[in-house]
Amino acid sequence: MRIFLDSNAPEFFNDISESIRAFYPQAIITRENISADFLLRLSLIYDREKIKCSASFFRANNSTPDGTAESSLELPALNSPLELKRIRKRVSKLAVFKLMSKITNIKLPWGSLTGIRPTKLIYERSKMDKRSIIKELTEVYGVAKENVELLLRITDAQRPYIQPEKDAVDIYIGIPFCKTRCIYCSFASVDATKGESLIPGYMRSLIKEIRAVHELIRTRHKRVRCLYIGGGTPTSLDDASFEALLSEISVFAPYCEYTIEAGRPDTITLKKLELIKWAGAQRISINPQSMNARTLELIGRRHTPEEIYSCFEMARNFDFKCINADIIAGLPGESPEDFNYTLNKVKELAPQNITVHTLSIKKGSELARILEASPALQNLSQEHANIMVKNARTVLKTSGYNPYYLYRQKYQAGNLENVGYALKGLECVYNIDIMEETADILALGAGGISKRTFPDNGRIERAPNCKNIMDYTTRIDEMIERKKALFEN
Repeated sequence: MRIFLDSNAPEFFNDISESIRAFYPQAIITRENISADFLLRLSLIYDREKIKCSASFFRANNSTPDGTAESSLELPALNSPLELKRIRKRVSKLAVFKLMSKITNIKLPWGSLTGIRPTKLIYERSKMDKRSIIKELTEVYGVAKENVELLLRITDAQRPYIQPEKDAVDIYIGIPFCKTRCIYCSFASVDATKGESLIPGYMRSLIKEIRAVHELIRTRHKRVRCLYIGGGTPTSLDDASFEALLSEISVFAPYCEYTIEAGRPDTITLKKLELIKWAGAQRISINPQSMNARTLELIGRRHTPEEIYSCFEMARNFDFKCINADIIAGLPGESPEDFNYTLNKVKELAPQNITVHTLSIKKGSELARILEASPALQNLSQEHANIMVKNARTVLKTSGYNPYYLYRQKYQAGNLENVGYALKGLECVYNIDIMEETADILALGAGGISKRTFPDNGRIERAPNCKNIMDYTTRIDEMIERKKALFEN
């Protein structure tokens, strides 16, 4: 299906395209009317009090629309250019959502919301009562009531952490190496065995960046709130490299939270856990993804369920404050019963955090190529994912886990979401900071994106590092200068 998008707001082309693909995932959206099967015409209209948008959908060479829809939003009394742009984009997406819903008769669990952080809508309505928030988000934005209630529970859990202290900054350090590459992965990571020759150069550049960022923090009179080492899989490094890394980052102490993603059970050893405890990390991740052996083999994990049990047993001996476990709903070939088996087995391991991801079929991943050849498998995965996610909410709630952060991704099975659950008081502060974008973040390593927030006007400035490992290694001085410029004043 090829759709020509004719709009008087071309700056929102990508956002509107996402709204269309929520209904037609395989659609090709184009800016030009060349061999298009359909035309979607969008028109933004302004008056003094409102911004309106009309949308019409036509078959090729047909002057009568298959459907039309309109939406409007009131303008606040005082609005900045940034706020005006946000409202214009929102009203455009609302019109497209209404139109597509009418044409396809499809109900989306998140309605017109395609952004990755739907909690922001709750924070924008902080002065409204819960009943009014539920009414607006369900009736205007088409969000399922249970999802609005989920957002309200999450924002309630976040309130003790949502406003970081003045001059606080989070540090993220990325290690883009894994023991093997999962078939659903599209991150800037490489197999540690295949990319072993890249590791020494990468580590030299990373250590240089760590030292430069430490000096930046010192001269800008900042202090570290959260330190997070992710990837990739940090524990895929050899012991010497891993110890050298942990020694270097000790300069950032003290901090209120320190997380290291051990992640892959096939990289976790007694020595690695000893080093993590020695470094002072209070929180680690051991991520099964699935507890079904055949699924682990299919997705390229190269470890067994038995190794997961063994890793948890080892980790408990070190008395970490918090262990997180990731699981994925909608993995290829898994039934709801398979997922429930994983959920219950992970629950028996008693991690303090459980993150329930919904499979995201990323372009460029091996999984995307597999599913492109087998559309029926993809449709089945999406159908099952919805059942899995709903069941996880029920099971984890009755087991004492509360949802505390949520984000959504493109190409996610069933148009669903990822949710982090925690036992009370054991929420991951860094996860809240990164998802809600309320904290300054200095991100080190390939693919890291540093952010500086400006709460007074809601503005966020970014300084990205190169994604490619070789580019990062050879252009490290440029990455350092970008960070200095970001925090210039």
